[in-house]
Amino acid sequence: MPIYALKYAIISHQTNDFEEASMTGQMSKADRIRKVWSDAMDGIQVISLRDAARKPWSVIRVPSHGKHLIFGVSCQNGTSISSIDMELDADRSLSPDDLSMNAKRGELRSLCDMLNGEGASGRFVASVFEEMPFLSDVEKKLLKPRLMNAWKKKLASVLENGGVNLEALTIVSRDIIVQPTSQSYAYYLPTAADPEIVERRKEAAGHYPFLTNLMATRIHVREVIDQMQPLAPALQGVIPQNSDGNPLIPAWMARRLTNANMVPPTAETLHLLSKLPPDKFPATDEEMIAANDISHNLMPLFGDNPQAILGKSFNGQWNAYRNSLILAFADTRPPEGIPEKSWEYIQSAIDFKAIQALSRDSKFEEVNHIAELIAKNIPLPPGTTGQMISSYIRRRYAPDVGPYALSVIKDTGDIMVNLMRNRMILPMAMNMADLIHPVLSGDVLKENNDIAIQLLTEGRTALNVIRQFRGMSNAMNALVNAGRPLTNDSVNQKMEEASQQAGFHTMTETDIALMQRAGAWSIGKSEWASLTGPFISDNKYVIVPLVSSADVSREAEAMDHCIGEYHIATAMNLEAFHYSVRRVEKGWPEHIVTFTFEPSTAQGLEMTMINGLHNSKIIPESAKAAIREFIQTRIDPIKMRMRQAIKEVKEQVKVEEINTGLPDGYHICNYDWRNISMLEKAFEVFGPAMPKKIGASLDSFVASRAMITAAKTIDPAGRSNVMKALTASHREGLFNQVKKKPSQPSFSP
Repeated sequence: MPIYALKYAIISHQTNDFEEASMTGQMSKADRIRKVWSDAMDGIQVISLRDAARKPWSVIRVPSHGKHLIFGVSCQNGTSISSIDMELDADRSLSPDDLSMNAKRGELRSLCDMLNGEGASGRFVASVFEEMPFLSDVEKKLLKPRLMNAWKKKLASVLENGGVNLEALTIVSRDIIVQPTSQSYAYYLPTAADPEIVERRKEAAGHYPFLTNLMATRIHVREVIDQMQPLAPALQGVIPQNSDGNPLIPAWMARRLTNANMVPPTAETLHLLSKLPPDKFPATDEEMIAANDISHNLMPLFGDNPQAILGKSFNGQWNAYRNSLILAFADTRPPEGIPEKSWEYIQSAIDFKAIQALSRDSKFEEVNHIAELIAKNIPLPPGTTGQMISSYIRRRYAPDVGPYALSVIKDTGDIMVNLMRNRMILPMAMNMADLIHPVLSGDVLKENNDIAIQLLTEGRTALNVIRQFRGMSNAMNALVNAGRPLTNDSVNQKMEEASQQAGFHTMTETDIALMQRAGAWSIGKSEWASLTGPFISDNKYVIVPLVSSADVSREAEAMDHCIGEYHIATAMNLEAFHYSVRRVEKGWPEHIVTFTFEPSTAQGLEMTMINGLHNSKIIPESAKAAIREFIQTRIDPIKMRMRQAIKEVKEQVKVEEINTGLPDGYHICNYDWRNISMLEKAFEVFGPAMPKKIGASLDSFVASRAMITAAKTIDPAGRSNVMKALTASHREGLFNQVKKKPSQPSFSP
């Protein structure tokens, strides 16, 4: 195809062939869907039994991946509700003791979630969809509401058999401010008051379906409802306030939240919407879903400041703005390995401006189709492939805009904040405080984390910050190694010896053989300590620890997600332990899920990350079952012991650092923060990510209010010469009559 024809195809291509193809074999698919659903329903058991205290229970037992999921409810005297949500081995019967030991008394949230298709209900329907690989993602999305409704009917019968009043439970399940309680549930029961008063309560719940628990738990509002007085003013008097001191749900918003079937704003979104004019309120369910996603993922970085999150020109189109945020994070680098001359040819041959116009209009399906057309028809210059070109177009102009796309950006932001804190702010703060033994407590880390967020977001909109996160992510290797030598042999050797003595896992020949079969053990050795060896689950998944930088790189390539240099650094410092779930039944292993454990004071070890292909948060239920089995059999028995082992190893490594002349805090930044030349190298990497005034030079960074605050978290008295000079300079700047200018620029928060 001539080059001009490629440009024409970009503008004028048609997609009717896809619509026609989607109709092919529709009936056969319908039959297969019915069979899968019928088999799932046939496997369900509804049981009535009593617990150890002789209380009656209604329980539903669902087979799932060699286990049984147990959901149940018991309701005594109409108001005292207990629920259960647990997992049993398939060959085990549910006993009265199981009910008594696992019952959640007075806890209505899990019941409400089940009724609304979330929590356990969502897991069950997801497991059914795993048996329908013949459906596309679009077909599954269309089918899901129908299957969920069928499941809800089954579940409703179980709840009713357990004595639950479904109408009252449905009413209290909708509130977006106050959690459901036994008190609010009882308030709407038919037996709670005279029939006339109960009807008034239900009528009030119909007018304000998302404030039902608020109304039921505020005495004044209850009296207003029961005495038929004006309700709207009474509600405005009890609705919580936002950070500006105004109602979280203003009167105009309360009038819009009257349809029980609409998608409501989350509590986070309310904080944002309450500061916006009414014309910015999401107009459709799709828009509200986008608003909820934006607030959930951006508010941890920007707070509830609408201008920072949405910018000055936000027009109320939430879904379009969400897509623009995702596009801002798209990787714009040229295809890796493409020769310069070939790339110049590609840029002249393809009308990227036309593709960009489609992308900005959120026409991502058309962009994907164009990428396929170009890859098949463009004359390929040296050093390129059609796949290389189509992959570039897709990742730059048609990124994944699925339900978890913004969470990937948030996760990346968390990593950048952590790196800014550990590699730049804390080492500079320790240098400025100039203490021999700086104390890096949890409070110090938290306060410096907030300072890192401030430096990365100050004076910038979310779009600009997200673009910056992409640039930093592309330079991850430089960020991780900022300011430090790549290795310290003495410390590394001490960590290896201490890890073996503390009881970390030593790979056996059997372990190594299984690792190799699963595509791990890439360099023939471990580069850091491992909690466990590999594991084969009952459903034939293989779970392998990632024990070398090569293992991590292979995982990143196979999964196309963000695991990389940062995660290698956390593994080497025993701050995280990374695992991969794989299937090896069909020759070369298939990578399914990546997950991570981190040390936890309360739990010993805590799972902090679980991502599928392309950072997806949608994890196959069969893989989840394998991970649960791994945790129960391998992690739970050792988690408290390993937390102590991690602590012991770090203490021994700290002693080795001191013996080799390394300062306290070396384990945080991995370089000698006393050495100004190393701090200068770190600043060369992180300076461009800071506000211009602060990132202009190392001196301006040191003199900023942000860094003075950071140094005072380590030494509140500010006793070093540097701190005395800097605080005196800032103190002089507070008084207009002092004409002497500060010797170095200051930072206004």
